[in-house]
Amino acid sequence: MQSFKDDINPYLIFRFDCRQINDLVTFRVNQNKKEHWIVAACNDGYLKVFSPQQVCVIKVIKGMSGNPICMDVSGLGHKSSLPEQRDMLAVGYEDDSFVVYSI
Repeated sequence: MQSFKDDINPYLIFRFDCRQINDLVTFRVNQNKKEHWIVAACNDGYLKVFSPQQVCVIKVIKGMSGNPICMDVSGLGHKSSLPEQRDMLAVGYEDDSFVVYSI
């Protein structure tokens, strides 16, 4: 009989369950761009943001227009009212609408 530990991939950082993933985006954040984030557009109506370095879920965002279907991250955007540059995350939803988030 094998133990549970023998069944785990030694390169596995973390696992998560969200039924079905519609899209997955990875990118670097913060000023020095040393931290990775993984954003999953899940078929349960949520965007889930993971940090492999912290080995945890950072944010869970409930979609307002059904399930998120697709995502893309822009380069450094800049709005004059913000003191620093920000990345933007565009998310498309089932009802053909989209939302742009500042990250």
